[in-house]
Amino acid sequence: MVSINASYLLSELNERLGVSLNESLNDLEPHIFAFIHKIFSSNKELTDVLHKEIKRISEQESIVVYGGYQNVAFLGFVISSEIPYPDNFSKLFIDGLIRLIGRSGSGIDLIKSDDIALLGIIIGLTKIDIESIQIQSQVLEAQNWLINIIATSNGHNWTSRLRDLAGDLLDQKGRLRTSPDTSDLLVCALEIVIRKFWKSQFLPGEKLTKEFYIEFIQKLLLAHENTFNEPEKTTVCLQAIDILTNEIAETFFDKPNKAAVNLLGKIKSKIEITARRQARILQIIPFSIMLIIYGILIALVFKKTWDVMEQWTFIVGIGILVIEHLIFIATLQEINPKAIYEKLLEYRTKQLLKKFDFNLNEYEELMYEQD
Repeated sequence: MVSINASYLLSELNERLGVSLNESLNDLEPHIFAFIHKIFSSNKELTDVLHKEIKRISEQESIVVYGGYQNVAFLGFVISSEIPYPDNFSKLFIDGLIRLIGRSGSGIDLIKSDDIALLGIIIGLTKIDIESIQIQSQVLEAQNWLINIIATSNGHNWTSRLRDLAGDLLDQKGRLRTSPDTSDLLVCALEIVIRKFWKSQFLPGEKLTKEFYIEFIQKLLLAHENTFNEPEKTTVCLQAIDILTNEIAETFFDKPNKAAVNLLGKIKSKIEITARRQARILQIIPFSIMLIIYGILIALVFKKTWDVMEQWTFIVGIGILVIEHLIFIATLQEINPKAIYEKLLEYRTKQLLKKFDFNLNEYEELMYEQD
């Protein structure tokens, strides 16, 4: 557990970082600001400034097409957010992106080294509504161009995981499944943030270890103030602290009781055993009926003679075949003792779970949380 002194220091650091961030809001590049809002959207001041920037761009559309990749990336972040934006932003975004693709020289070199801008452009591209064949071809051209940039250039040291995220959002190649460099505080903080906001890019149940969090806290408490000399770094660390604090609280207060989960497991096992026993009994019933019919036919053969019973054995035999074919036509499944048993088992298990009001999905969630 985190000690009281460590908790106090984290709280103090959190407050200092918040003040530092609010003081630097007006001096940010538009795409940096939009990225900060993406992962810190609960901040009212950030939202107010974002609305002002959206208004500025809607009144000066040319700055997107001619004003550089920063504005295109800004639009990408806005399009992927839940904030309302003007209807023409999608077209402005595509037009600005197509103009970027046609650039060369230092202009293109800057975007190749800006991982935050690449992420903004790509998440905007994945959310864009494709309304025409022309836009479809432009989007495909942009996707190929961006994938080529990611494959042929290197990202910034601490933000390179954002480049991996951007690439995975386009082609799902699993770049994020490689382990990050845990020696860098900012890389650790960014990893926590990425896993919070882009869970779908990781395997189910894939979590950071307790040792990772402990190492992160140690680095955070010992970090020099110069580590947070840029607003995006400040924001990532702020959000990582919030996420970590919430996870500690959830672990402390919401951890399922192990004894209770084990008891539920025993109840589930008894339900399954009862269901298996009842399924076997139900399976024996039709077989017993067939044995009785067969026994009656044999007895009647000896009592009434074969000449009398021959036609009845024929009728019964054909009748069974007809019934089998009717069942196949109705279910498209052959009569198979094993398949019948499995169906009966599934049916009885569901009935018993319902009878005892046992929610299997909730039980599995408790098992997952306990692990």
